[in-house]
Amino acid sequence: MTFADRGSHNAWRDHPDHRAAQRAGISTYYDAYSISVGEVDYASHFLR
Repeated sequence: MTFADRGSHNAWRDHPDHRAAQRAGISTYYDAYSISVGEVDYASHFLR
């Protein structure tokens, strides 16, 4: 997921429905996950 700015990310992160989904995913779905936050200088993506 990509966000326009930190405020947009924080709003998504803190939304009650998202928090509930996070808890469910951590307890029943994911073995591991990671989050990286930083400034993107360049990004490229290709999908056929």
